[in-house]
Amino acid sequence: MAEPVQIHLCGAFEVFDPRVGSVTPKSKKSRAILAMLATSTDLARSRQWVAERLWSDRSAQQASASLRQALGDIRKAFGGDQGTFCADRQTLWLDPQAVDILVDPDRGAFLEDIYVEDAAFKSWRASQPENPAFREQLGGIAGQLKILCHTDLEVSTDLGVVSEIIAYSIGNVVREQLKISAVVTESPADPPDVRVTVNLLRAGDGNTGLVKIVHVATGQLIFNKTFRSLGSPEALIESEEIAKAAFEAAELVTASLPKLMQQARRPELHAVNLNRLALFRMFSFDQSGILEADALLQQSFDTDENGLSLAWRALLKMILSMEQVDANQTELRDAAMELMWRASDKSPDNPMVQALVAITRVIMFGEHDLAQSAAMKALDASPLGAFSLQAAALSYLLQGDYNKAYSLSTKARNVVQHSRFKHWWDIQHSTIAVAAGRYDDARLAAEQALQRAPKIRPMLRQLITIHAHAGALEKAETYSNALENIEPGFSLERMMYDENYPVRTLRKSGLINSVSKLL
Repeated sequence: MAEPVQIHLCGAFEVFDPRVGSVTPKSKKSRAILAMLATSTDLARSRQWVAERLWSDRSAQQASASLRQALGDIRKAFGGDQGTFCADRQTLWLDPQAVDILVDPDRGAFLEDIYVEDAAFKSWRASQPENPAFREQLGGIAGQLKILCHTDLEVSTDLGVVSEIIAYSIGNVVREQLKISAVVTESPADPPDVRVTVNLLRAGDGNTGLVKIVHVATGQLIFNKTFRSLGSPEALIESEEIAKAAFEAAELVTASLPKLMQQARRPELHAVNLNRLALFRMFSFDQSGILEADALLQQSFDTDENGLSLAWRALLKMILSMEQVDANQTELRDAAMELMWRASDKSPDNPMVQALVAITRVIMFGEHDLAQSAAMKALDASPLGAFSLQAAALSYLLQGDYNKAYSLSTKARNVVQHSRFKHWWDIQHSTIAVAAGRYDDARLAAEQALQRAPKIRPMLRQLITIHAHAGALEKAETYSNALENIEPGFSLERMMYDENYPVRTLRKSGLINSVSKLL
């Protein structure tokens, strides 16, 4: 009997025939059909069920014709093998004796690259529960992961003390995103998963340092960065240089660690992967992407009940509130409030959770006292954290201390200058710059945000107003047209006169009055 055909559901979707190599169909929808069959308990789906999820916007006749074409692509990919993939007038199925469904987390996230631009498919994909075998493979050792933060220098020296403090600072920023505990000493009976090492050396009139992060079990170097500063070693502890290194390290560890955990696969690492996928969807500011992100974050929480997933969902509700002006605002606010309380209850000591809660409270609710409390708690615990700095900046914005808000926002933005999600900090910096009367800075930050994600509605609103204020009416009209194309019911009159329209900072600053030039 021939070896079974392998269908890989994690990472890059692949159909591999041991006799001839890869036979993966080229068409996205053909791959999606095989994925939907492979995730079914009996490896079968009805033709109608598949057609309704891949061509939901077409008539039944058109969907049936498109399905026949996709099935032809699958048969062509399988070549002369007619027994692996089967179809009749009612049903599509895979022969259980002829296929192996493989769910190897080392390859990547479950159904990671199965994506089709169809609302019905997106709904199925987002709500798809983990394959039972996949969940079983992700099981194993319980408990949190561990980081060892240390220096190779003698801690009795000033350089050794500062090196160790910096190692802890970087480790804590990483911990916030991974939900892992940092440990001080290494025990043979309880070794760490990740080692953060920081060593400082004096060099002329300054200091040179090296940060290295290693996955202990494999010896894989995850992060390596050198830096130099003038003055005393102590000045480095809360410097922007170290804050940048900490944020870059956190992003790299978040991306790399789940793939490196080959011996002890754990649910919390799958949750990290789901959160990361959700951020890419959410910060696209595409409406369907935001809804997909919500479902991914719910899956993350179901996998590993952590407060960070809940805090991200609260922030997501706030984004929806700002983006979808005609949505049920009361429902979004109630959902965000519940998620914030649950997040704080689940992870009361996680600075990133506190920071996200503070950001949501400021932007969505305008709550001064609770937002400031959460922001300061986050900043005290994580003075180098980009989200902590942003939360504090927004808290000062709400207090009316615009210079302090601008200073902290500038620092946060510098920390994340190499991040894929820098546009999130650009958005908040633009708003703070408007409040501070720094309109050129606000314009530049908004334009940079739109370069990464062209559908950010709050930034389009700000650029309409800023250009109108400057007398650049043609540019203002260009951004107005862009917003009208993506926001149902948008009008300049509504933006200017509707007190419930989400332009609080523009209205408070008086800048919104410039829109009258366009009417």
